Amino acid sequence: MARPNARQRINGNHSFVVVVGLAWFFSTVAISVPASSAGEPQKEEPLLAHWTFDEQGETSIIRESSGNAASDVTAPHRIARTRGVHGNALDLVGKNTLATKFTPEAREISGITFSAWTRPTDLKGYREIFRQECGERVLFSFQSDGNILSLGLNIGGYIECDASITPAQVLDGTWHHCAATFDGQFMRVYLDGKEVGSLRRAGKIVTRASVPAFIGSSSGQGEFFQGGLDDLRIYAKGLTPEQILRLYRSGGESLATYSKQIDIRLRTLYAPGASFAETLADTREKFTEQGVQLDRDLASALLVRLKSSFPEDYETFLKWSGASPAQYLSADGDVSIQKAEELVELLVEYKPLTKRQRETQTPEQLRDWEQVGEIQKRFEHLKSQGESACFSQEWVEIILAAGRHIQLRPSVSEAVAPYITPQTPPTQNLSASEARDALRHDWLHQADQDPSAERIRNEIRWARELAARIRSASRQRVDLAS
Repeated sequence: MARPNARQRINGNHSFVVVVGLAWFFSTVAISVPASSAGEPQKEEPLLAHWTFDEQGETSIIRESSGNAASDVTAPHRIARTRGVHGNALDLVGKNTLATKFTPEAREISGITFSAWTRPTDLKGYREIFRQECGERVLFSFQSDGNILSLGLNIGGYIECDASITPAQVLDGTWHHCAATFDGQFMRVYLDGKEVGSLRRAGKIVTRASVPAFIGSSSGQGEFFQGGLDDLRIYAKGLTPEQILRLYRSGGESLATYSKQIDIRLRTLYAPGASFAETLADTREKFTEQGVQLDRDLASALLVRLKSSFPEDYETFLKWSGASPAQYLSADGDVSIQKAEELVELLVEYKPLTKRQRETQTPEQLRDWEQVGEIQKRFEHLKSQGESACFSQEWVEIILAAGRHIQLRPSVSEAVAPYITPQTPPTQNLSASEARDALRHDWLHQADQDPSAERIRNEIRWARELAARIRSASRQRVDLAS
């Protein structure tokens, strides 16, 4: 049931919480970089540039692999590598200035394609995949806190094809294929092999080769991409949807091959069950018992398994817990209680308590409130069991059940105050003078610090009206003087 006006305190911005959590998680796990590269898809069309990022270890050099040495990148500092989709990948954290040359053969070109594998850890604001900032701007980036994947080109004037995406889609700790094309007629944007946006714009692309372009930033000054970036390609024509799909599938096959290599590690840790809750809880217990810490590759493989086996529950957990399942697996022992308690508190925040409040509810709403009550009782019972219930799947079930009953107050159209857990102030014994001062401060606060004669008269009138309503509503005599 939709809880009326429930405050948005767990995920004031869902994507922001998950972004921050994944950024923290992937900054603390161990990173394993293999020594060999995996099979990359064939270059079936002419390339303007191709960066494989397969250099070994931390190096400041990034080689352009299609033979265009002018597009090599020399960073001002060493850039870490991580396991990618095809061999190694960039592991971008913080500020990175990766300047290169965007060198089309002509001032005007009839088509272009951008293709890259990304594993972002933070999409707050704008995050560039590739950008050249000048009068003839070229842009391929995540925008609006990860809600937009955009292609920007100068085609009879600068224009962007903005494709709407869901931040949680690409912030799940796994690799995602991003592509964008222009074929002389349409600008198109793709995510994981599927077209997610298009815009008709006939003409040619105006370019300027004399201005540096940047991988993963806006002119090396801001909008820095955070996370993994692999196999960045720029084709000299607009690839077809079938060609984009082949690029995506080729990466998927490479990831599947590598996944088999870590399958032995997974077998001793991953505990597949009949439900998402059972699988996640039992797997977490195994991690704790064996003292295993998640590295990035193992985390990605686990996430892929969980998401493919339980896609709906996976997304629900991600949305309402404010954490990736990978974070949940590696968190301290009381994380289950914390996440469940936050949601249950939010769930019952507007629960009708009085007879009059219950009388305003429809039969359907009352039935839903009964379900909410059962969730609350279940939580309290589980919490009372202490450490013996630490790895119970019921914690995950409560998180999923509570999340499905909550409707957050819309934060776009209505400002929301920070949530503070309701509590009764401690009782104090005040002297007569302290009591007078407390009443005086309270009254001045109620009067907006304006104790004018008119305000005093209004306060007296309002108090009398309130007393009259209390007397009229009571079946017994009310003595307000006492």
